[in-house]
Amino acid sequence: MRNYVKETWITSGKIDDKRFHLSGVIIERECPNCKDMVEKDLSRDYLDFPPMNEEFKLQMYCGKCDHEFFITAQLKVKLEVYE
Repeated sequence: MRNYVKETWITSGKIDDKRFHLSGVIIERECPNCKDMVEKDLSRDYLDFPPMNEEFKLQMYCGKCDHEFFITAQLKVKLEVYE
């Protein structure tokens, strides 16, 4: 009899997708320069080969003051198997 994993966290690696979209995910942050709210819609924008379960820098851009800044993000990946 084999032992089957029912749930596991994938500890490291990269998603091999240059344009990894997350439909319905919108990130909002305050621009550190002008304090306006900046939005990044991951249905339109994308993550470029994102690492799994590791922190990475995500670029944000404020169109109001033409300021580029970075935030820290983490894409957590978990596999669950149902019978």
